[in-house]
Amino acid sequence: MNDKIMIDIDGVIRDWTGSVYSVLKKYYPNEAPTESPIITSWNIEEFYPNIYGFHHLVFDTHAEEICYSAKVLPFVHRALNMLRANKIEIILNSHQTPNMLEGTSKYLLINNIEYDYFIVSNNKSKRFDNITLIDDKFSNCDPRYNDILINLPHNREDIYRGERADNLYYAVKKYLELNL
Repeated sequence: MNDKIMIDIDGVIRDWTGSVYSVLKKYYPNEAPTESPIITSWNIEEFYPNIYGFHHLVFDTHAEEICYSAKVLPFVHRALNMLRANKIEIILNSHQTPNMLEGTSKYLLINNIEYDYFIVSNNKSKRFDNITLIDDKFSNCDPRYNDILINLPHNREDIYRGERADNLYYAVKKYLELNL
C-alpha cells in the first residue's frame, strides 16, 4: 500500500465556486446573478456574463478573499481524520495563481485543514511514487494510479474509467478499501 495520497483543494476540500459567487455578489451586486449559479462546465466565466473583467477580478483583484473565505465542503475533516488514523501522508496539490496562494494558506490555517505537504502545480498528471489523486478534474485523474474523481455538476458528463465519489469522505473510504 502506498502511504501517501494527493488531494486537490478546490472542489474537493473547499467550495471555491460558491466563494466566487459570494465575493462577486458582495462587490458587484448589480452585475452578479441573483442566485449562485450551478457550474456545469470548466468555463466558470460563462455563468457571470455581466461581470466585466471576470478573470482578472477572480484570479487577481479578489483572489485572496475568494480563497480564504470559502466554505469547507461537507465531511472534509472526517475524511482527513480517517487518513491520519491510517497513517497516510496527506499531500495537498492545487493550481494557484500568486494572488490565490496567500488566501489558500490562510484558508488552510483558519479552517484547521491538516496536511503534511502543500504543492502548487500546473500539472497533476505528472506524479511521483504512483500516488493516488483525489480531484474534481477528470483530465488530472488516471485510473492506473487508482485516482478518484469527485462528482460535481461540471464533470458528470466526462468519461472517466476510474473510481468516482460524491465527496472527499466517500473518496477516502474507497481509497482505504482499495489499499488496506
